Amino acid sequence: MPHTLNRVTVQGACGTPVVRLTRDGPVFASADVEIEDLPKTRITVAALGLDAAAIASVVPGDVLKAEGILRRDPASGEFFVFAEHASRMVRRGFDLVAEPTSLQDLDRLASALTPAPT
Repeated sequence: MPHTLNRVTVQGACGTPVVRLTRDGPVFASADVEIEDLPKTRITVAALGLDAAAIASVVPGDVLKAEGILRRDPASGEFFVFAEHASRMVRRGFDLVAEPTSLQDLDRLASALTPAPT
């Protein structure tokens, strides 16, 4: 059942993304995002799969837009957004537009993280 409470959209400048494979294989990525409307306010955005590839594609200072569920980490007590849709934003003229993430980006990321066979 989809969540209807705590749905948020965040957009802002990203810090350095953290990327890894989960135990079952999907790519996981997270990055801190500084909220544009609230200077000095940062929230972590996390995602799996194709949305993780979008987060992994950012370099510090790039703008990331994420839509998802606002959650609270029970261990740390901090809030984070688990993104259902994430995209790197690029400037085109005077506008910021979403740059689509391709399956090739996800495959390239997964192959870079997969350990070599021994």
